[in-house]
Amino acid sequence: MQKPFVPEGVIMFPQVEDVFVDPSLEPYFKPLLSYPHHDYTIHLLSTDGLYAERGAKYSESGLWGFRYEAGKYNFLGDLSIFDGNNYADIYYIIKDDFEAKKEQYLSERVTHKAHWEAIEDELTDIANFDYRDVQDYTESCYSYFLSKYNYKQTQNLRYVMELVAHFHHDESDVLLDETALHVLDEYCLNLKEHLKHDYGFLRDMVVCATEGTRFTRYGGASFAFLDRAADIVYILEYYTTR
Repeated sequence: MQKPFVPEGVIMFPQVEDVFVDPSLEPYFKPLLSYPHHDYTIHLLSTDGLYAERGAKYSESGLWGFRYEAGKYNFLGDLSIFDGNNYADIYYIIKDDFEAKKEQYLSERVTHKAHWEAIEDELTDIANFDYRDVQDYTESCYSYFLSKYNYKQTQNLRYVMELVAHFHHDESDVLLDETALHVLDEYCLNLKEHLKHDYGFLRDMVVCATEGTRFTRYGGASFAFLDRAADIVYILEYYTTR
């Protein structure tokens, strides 16, 4: 089976400690890959399964802003947009469960649905947010963990439905090409319709992108905009078709 092309220097599923100044961001942002760009290391992220109660500057409508500091991201947004949702408590239960059973989950092709059914009582007992949102978050985390573990074992990127249900293998390049990036043209021309705040970024600030569904359950495409003058990286999660 042919493997997706991973450009030289790209790190797949980088460690949280190598991505964030504050590793406690782990329950909110899933590191997909790290891409070397001149003197920067750009980290593409996904928040698939996460739901914000409201928006704030640097954290609105799928846009997340980070100060770039010595190769890592320092979050400029406001985690209080997730008010009332104890994602961190849920996340570490899911993570600990996966670490204990990862070989079984992969070898037995345990689906995200079956995993949820096995763990839902423990999670819903402590969750202080909507049942369906807990399920979405759990399935997203599990899908990410399974793809990550499989990649570490095989060096082959395979998304969750391929791993558990023999869905079509995606052999396309890990990074989206310029054709796929054209979906941002309309977005950047109408920024005021999408965002409440003016960040001053432009279409030509995009440095790389990948399709989030190749790493997690439902994630959209993840685009990185780089403002070199301010040393700020913007991650935009945008739903598109390949």
